Amino acid sequence: MHRALSMGLVLLLVAGSLAILAPAPPAAAAGQISVYMSGLNFPIALGFASDGRIFYAERNTGSIRIIQGGLLVVAPYITLPSTATTGERGLLGLALDPGYPSTPYVYAYQTYNDALNGTIYNRILRIVGGGNVATSFSVILRMPPLSGATNHNGGVIAFGPDGKLYVDVGENANMALSQDLTSPLGKVLRMNGDGSAPTDNPYYGSLSTNNLIYTYGHRNMFGLAFHPFTGRLYVTENGPNCNDEINLLPNLTAADRNFGWGPAATCATPPPAPMNTNRDGPNPILPIWWWTMPTGMPTICPTNAAIYGGPFFPAFRGDLFMGDCNFGRFHRLHLVPPNYDTVASDTIVWTAPTSIIEVEQGPDGAIWITTPSTIYRYWDSAQPPVPAFTANPNPVAPGTPVAFDASASTDPDGTIVSYSWNFGDLSTGSGVTTSHAYATVGTYSVTLTVVDNESYSRNTSHDVAVRLPPQPPVASFTANPNVTTPGTVVAFDATASYDPDGTIVSYAWDFGDTLTGSGVTTGHSYAAVGTYRVTLTVVDNASSSANTSQDVVVRPPPASQPPVASFTATPNPAAPGAVVAFDASLSYDPDGTIVSYAWNFGDLSNGNGVTTTHAYAASGTYTAILTVVDNASLSTNASQAVIVDAPPVARFTYAPAAVYVNVVITFDGSSSSDPDGPVVSWTWDFGDGAVGSGVTATHTYTRKGPFTVALTVGDPRGVSNGTTRALAVGNRAPQILSSDPGLGPVVLAFGVNRTFSVLAWDPDGDVLTYTWRVDGVAVGGNASAFDFLRAPGDHIVNVTVSDGSLATWREWAVTVSPPGGGIPASLPFIAGVLLGVVLLLLILFAWWRRRKPQDAPRTLVEVPPPPPAAPPPHPPP
Repeated sequence: MHRALSMGLVLLLVAGSLAILAPAPPAAAAGQISVYMSGLNFPIALGFASDGRIFYAERNTGSIRIIQGGLLVVAPYITLPSTATTGERGLLGLALDPGYPSTPYVYAYQTYNDALNGTIYNRILRIVGGGNVATSFSVILRMPPLSGATNHNGGVIAFGPDGKLYVDVGENANMALSQDLTSPLGKVLRMNGDGSAPTDNPYYGSLSTNNLIYTYGHRNMFGLAFHPFTGRLYVTENGPNCNDEINLLPNLTAADRNFGWGPAATCATPPPAPMNTNRDGPNPILPIWWWTMPTGMPTICPTNAAIYGGPFFPAFRGDLFMGDCNFGRFHRLHLVPPNYDTVASDTIVWTAPTSIIEVEQGPDGAIWITTPSTIYRYWDSAQPPVPAFTANPNPVAPGTPVAFDASASTDPDGTIVSYSWNFGDLSTGSGVTTSHAYATVGTYSVTLTVVDNESYSRNTSHDVAVRLPPQPPVASFTANPNVTTPGTVVAFDATASYDPDGTIVSYAWDFGDTLTGSGVTTGHSYAAVGTYRVTLTVVDNASSSANTSQDVVVRPPPASQPPVASFTATPNPAAPGAVVAFDASLSYDPDGTIVSYAWNFGDLSNGNGVTTTHAYAASGTYTAILTVVDNASLSTNASQAVIVDAPPVARFTYAPAAVYVNVVITFDGSSSSDPDGPVVSWTWDFGDGAVGSGVTATHTYTRKGPFTVALTVGDPRGVSNGTTRALAVGNRAPQILSSDPGLGPVVLAFGVNRTFSVLAWDPDGDVLTYTWRVDGVAVGGNASAFDFLRAPGDHIVNVTVSDGSLATWREWAVTVSPPGGGIPASLPFIAGVLLGVVLLLLILFAWWRRRKPQDAPRTLVEVPPPPPAAPPPHPPP
């Protein structure tokens, strides 16, 4: 893959490079180089899977191998056939799909010996496989056949942050191809995972430019890296005998994409480097860094690169790491933020025993390096600092300086080089110790950030409470009752007391009678009549105190008050013999207790107790009296009338028995009675929202349906009773008042349209429907008239009128004459015609006899017979 140099040249360049590069002093870091695995066969490219496996490509064998759990899997993942390995050829590149292993694609850049066709060319393969064994592969890009030159193949492939595959392709030692936009050689290519050109490629859709080209004018690139912060692409490029370089590639939309390598390249000066090798083609882009060696000195041969974006090496984040194959040196190029488009320095981090081939950042945050036989890890052994600080005083009043001291901060393996303070009020500071005064009350989160000599930083935060000067508590209490009698306990409650900026820690009571107490709440009784000044003293957590006082008046006890009697009697009224429940639980004594309850039921019967029962034998009105006595022997009573009465019996009839809408119904309650007196009231509920009164009542229903009629009767004592009866407002059939034509048969001439109609009504006001039928077949719509037009012959026209439940009908026999005015050949019609002729002859004969003179001689007159009836016409076919 890479150019080989003699050890003498290597030592010569190492000796001279210090003066030539003059790198800036490296930032402190505790980087360690350790061997990960040795004894390997030219591991030219690494790929890290998300499941922890490490894939690497063997340049000389054409195999892709897997390291799993720190052990090399014995069988290769795949050995690609016919790998050409002369010169810089071989299995040169490896990349895992961004979705690997869910998307099981492994990509490889191989120099393929097509022995069948006698050509050798570079190609890109997409390999498919599950686990540690590949199952198949396909060629997604085949490049043009190579010349006899075995160098300048490129071969580094990598997926960018946009998910596209980027490919470094050398110009096969043919400088003109770098400027040939139809050729993929001497280019950086950009493609989809299937080898097709993305539609946003700079030259997509062009008929004269290879659509895969991203940039051109390149010579021999061994490195490709994307910046983790900007996403920009960097390539390392081997120059001729001068000007190895780092190139920063433009974005997708930039107009200039040429990096100047072409047939006019030279190392002669003037012009000065790098113009002496980067001047072919339009608007060539110059490198951001290059190495120009003294006359006779070889180039460094920059190999693959990685830009660090991991969690370690804080001083190196955003810097480009790369190897060189001529001297085996591991470089760190400091890219200047925030654009990272210039190089400030090139620092040699480590020199390997032999050429460095591959440099990658691993998922563990280390930088992985390969040589022809070994994989190394460059890892950060540094430990971050431990911040700690105090703030005094805390809490603090506004305007009072707070002293911040971070001298307790430590660094386990180095020294802290800076202390930064954020005081939480938009103010900042620095130094191991500092001070700050806050202007306003509040709680401020103060953050200390410390940075050590390895650029690791850590922070910690504490709150500073800024408060007004301590305020005393506020004392407040209630006394209940505050006018009392000797021996009565007064409840004292200080829960309304509070502290504006702290908490109350003690409550002390002086009851004004030489006795004291404590606690938020307490109780106290006074032995003698008088006015007592009660004082509450509260103390807060800042030892501030406050007190308040109020008077409690102790008076002589008042004279005893009599009890209050009250009771209920249920039911009331009650029927003779029914049990009445008496309840005096509503009785009470204002200043004592009731000790006895005595009952006089008003019928010479008595009882006692808070509750009792009694049944009255006869009807009447009885005065029940309750007498209660309290613990001071004071008594009072209450009375209540209890009505004992047998309820009346409600009965009624109605007429007529058949009830219809808008028919007056008479209801008669005269059959109601009362066992012990007259019935004096009748109240009616007709079930349709209407009511009435009186021994008899009339009512007219406006709608059909079932109804429940209720009668309630009452006697002179106000006792009532009721009964109900169900009735149904029925339905009446509709009626046909008239029709056109009227009753009887109807004769119609052929082709004559005849309207049949009826006039109908419904006694209940229901909506009517009309159904017309001709010869049993429904015709027409829902209307009271129907237009009839039929073929000659006999027909039956029928109309049925319905209110939805009941119906009536009318029917006509209709004869339609045949065409030409003939009479239909029906027996009833012929018989009718013959009968008519006979009757006419008899009438004429009688008339003639009356007009003939009696004395005139008789003359016989022969009456001709009636003409025969015309034969009936044939029915139409």
